[in-house]
Amino acid sequence: MEVQFKCPCGEVLSAHEQDINETIACHKCGRVLVVPGVPVAAGIGGQHDHGGMQEAGEVVEAATRSWVASHPAAAERPAAVSGMAVASLVLGVVGPFLSILSIVAGILAIVFGVVALRATSSSPPVRGRGMAIAGIMLGTVDMLLGGAFLLAIFGTGAPEDSLDVICNLVSLLY
Repeated sequence: MEVQFKCPCGEVLSAHEQDINETIACHKCGRVLVVPGVPVAAGIGGQHDHGGMQEAGEVVEAATRSWVASHPAAAERPAAVSGMAVASLVLGVVGPFLSILSIVAGILAIVFGVVALRATSSSPPVRGRGMAIAGIMLGTVDMLLGGAFLLAIFGTGAPEDSLDVICNLVSLLY
């Protein structure tokens, strides 16, 4: 005998009578459902007593069961990672290699990190709080290194002309 039931997404599913109270995944939405204990009555339109059994063609609602790990199609997806947190961390890591431009990378890392921290505390949840904090810390270090580069360029004495300043900048960048 066969059991027909409806998934909450509206898809009509069927299972064998021996699968009652077992789990089945909806092929449309992937939700894991428990097969209801109402088998199809033998004979369509017969005059016999069904004893509380489901009529052929009648559809009953299925109860949704909590997540079952053995069904990868119905796996719950983890929360998304904040792109701002990733950008903050990448800018913080790359910043020291940019010499004078590390100031800009540091400022961007701090701004992206703060935005990512706000996103991780909002609903729906977003992952990446640790990356955002690390990006803010590395961005601060990048700004300090960029300031040190500026002091190294302009703190060594007054250059005689603008060509010396350009040469000093180019030598620090490469």
